Amino acid sequence: MVAYGAWPWARDALEALLASTPPVIEVIVVDNASPDGTADRLEAEVEGVQLLRNARNEGFPAATNQGAVRARAPVLCLLNSDALVTPGWYPAMRRRLDDPRVGAVVPMFLDLQGRVLEAGATLGADGWTVPVGRGLDVADPSVSFPRDVDYGSAACMLVRTDAFRELGGLSEAYGPGYYEDVEFCLELRSRGLRTVYEPGARVEHAEGASSDPEHAVSLAARSRVTFVSRRAGDLEGRPRLEQLDVYPHRVVHARDRITPIRVLVLADRWPVSDGLGFRLVSALSTRSHDVRVTVAASRVDPDEMERLLALGVEVIPDAEAASLEARPSHATLVVVEGPAAAARFGEAIARTQPQAAVVYDLTGPCGPDHVAARRAEAGMLAASQVVLAPSEGHARFVRQISPRAEIVVVPPGTPDLDRALASALALTGVALPDDAFA
Repeated sequence: MVAYGAWPWARDALEALLASTPPVIEVIVVDNASPDGTADRLEAEVEGVQLLRNARNEGFPAATNQGAVRARAPVLCLLNSDALVTPGWYPAMRRRLDDPRVGAVVPMFLDLQGRVLEAGATLGADGWTVPVGRGLDVADPSVSFPRDVDYGSAACMLVRTDAFRELGGLSEAYGPGYYEDVEFCLELRSRGLRTVYEPGARVEHAEGASSDPEHAVSLAARSRVTFVSRRAGDLEGRPRLEQLDVYPHRVVHARDRITPIRVLVLADRWPVSDGLGFRLVSALSTRSHDVRVTVAASRVDPDEMERLLALGVEVIPDAEAASLEARPSHATLVVVEGPAAAARFGEAIARTQPQAAVVYDLTGPCGPDHVAARRAEAGMLAASQVVLAPSEGHARFVRQISPRAEIVVVPPGTPDLDRALASALALTGVALPDDAFA
């Protein structure tokens, strides 16, 4: 923890740490010449803290590196003096580091009113950064699934000690601070280590309690210039994060750039236990760092939604055609679960996702309006690259409507469903991971 004034916040942050964290930790506080006597209060009133005093304000990156040199544990937590951890934060984040491919973990940050402040953050072509989910309710599904992120704020970040030291800590090129955490996460990724957002960990953050807001804005603008000059190669091909009131979809595109294969499964209701989409989600959910799987349905069973979110699958409940309008040209592959889904989403798919390969599952539900559903199905068959049929009779019917579609026949009870599913998806031309159905 780096402290610069704001003693009441530093005290509250340490109290929250004590109340919500197992006692087998060491706490190192680096005081950057606090003007309000914070170092003296720490020394006089707090036991069990290793205190380092700087004669001047060395800035956040340099002071963090000072403290990290003293740390003995295999895992470091960088924690701001105005960040209040909550019960369960540590085990939720620490479990992510059991995966050797993960280098850092960040929590869901909340403002002091309990709303989302940051659910991971994303980076634009111009160097601007945008926190994902700001202002949303903590239960909103769009911020409730773990995923890889470009970066997360170092206000609370769990990182492997050996990785931190191998990278030389936080870059001190940013002076007092801002953007050093962005560069750090990019450096981790360049070495094959991911940064993961964990929504099960919640941390309240007062955002700049020890700094003047106008001065903070000025520092951030200056650091952005430094960042762009140092990391121009990392910005190529990213969307511009400006005019978000006019182009709000840019945030979703930037968020998911890190997972270039994006599978959108559309259903009238979920789950569809005997459908292609259900099996596809089950197979790919364990590879959420390689593939973004999104399930959009008009009705989603609450228990099933909770299960999917925990697996890293994005869920859009109460989905309508407008849900696709909000993310134009986003999906790599669209899977449509039967006639009812075709009726609900068919026109929107053609209009908003023209770049996507489309797979149609004949076994999906029809819904109450059979006439409208079957009409929509005819249009969907004509628009699909691949059709999954339950029998040769169904396949002959499809060939009459869509002679160019690839048809994969998978009778009910097929013992090797995964192999048939992999064959069907291979026909779309979308290069899914080799071990997606291992």
